[in-house]
Amino acid sequence: MVRRFPDFVLEFVGDGATRASCEGLAVQLGVAKNCIFTGFLSHPEVLSRMAGAWATIVPSRNEAFGLVNIESMALGVPVIGSNTGGTAEIIRDGEDGLLFPPGDHHSLASCMLKLIDNKELRAGMSKERPSSVFGKI
Repeated sequence: MVRRFPDFVLEFVGDGATRASCEGLAVQLGVAKNCIFTGFLSHPEVLSRMAGAWATIVPSRNEAFGLVNIESMALGVPVIGSNTGGTAEIIRDGEDGLLFPPGDHHSLASCMLKLIDNKELRAGMSKERPSSVFGKI
């Protein structure tokens, strides 16, 4: 993806047990300059950054509910998420986001490329908000 989009930046928000290994992997793969690891951010700062994003990526292998999905969609930002649990119940594949099989990094990359390559698709997904989740917005 970086070869096709050298200015592409992926921001990882939050801290956790795997942060150091993810940072090391970015260096190992030669994409560290395209990755920002923010660490912990306040909730308002997370929402502000999310609102300026082209997509929110939620690659969880298990997701009970996924508040981040709803927050992203409420901000008009498409979600790329694992087709599992709460994420699969919230995201309408192809309408307000894209779903991929849990753990399938090739499918995740394909979803990312699909949104990066198609500004109209992103714009359309940004307008779609399921009323059953949000009510009146």
